[in-house]
Amino acid sequence: MLAWTSSGDYVYAAMAVSGLRVPVFYRGPTGPGSYFWFLLDNQDEFDLPAPSVMTTISVIMGLLQAGAIGDHRLAVRAYGARRGGLTATETADTVTLAAPDGNLHVSFDEFGRITSLSTKDD
Repeated sequence: MLAWTSSGDYVYAAMAVSGLRVPVFYRGPTGPGSYFWFLLDNQDEFDLPAPSVMTTISVIMGLLQAGAIGDHRLAVRAYGARRGGLTATETADTVTLAAPDGNLHVSFDEFGRITSLSTKDD
């Protein structure tokens, strides 16, 4: 038996089954305790604009300040892999996120915490 904890669980399940990257959905009632779901996929309308180095820095800094990142390296690596328009490459102590307007080098300490952000290429 599946235990659905939120409406987002249904959306994630539908995304997995359909193969759609659904950024927008609507849940409408059909009767007592039942609903229908519309999953909207329109890349021209719903896709994010191309990333930039500055917006990527803002996202990372905002999440750090909010305390929303537990595993810094994993979060940066995942963001680079999932954010359209970014490419992530990794070395032992750095993840480089390549955006259309340049590169962001994110360095980590031995505990995987972010120690610096740099836009300077070697």
